[in-house]
Amino acid sequence: MPKQLTRDELLWLIEELDRGEAERQEVEELVASLELTISDAEALQILEDDELTTEEVADQLVGYSERNA
Repeated sequence: MPKQLTRDELLWLIEELDRGEAERQEVEELVASLELTISDAEALQILEDDELTTEEVADQLVGYSERNA
């Protein structure tokens, strides 16, 4: 069953990943369990993009855009 996280909870998890406190297997399991607006493969690519900020990663994972603000 997909988990529903708030954007803030997702930011916290991504920051934990950035600090190296999460293993790749844990990240893959997390991505698979989340209800995202994109595919799991796309989500992993976004999570691995070092040029994106934590906020940008979270926004892309949940499909948030400046238009929605």
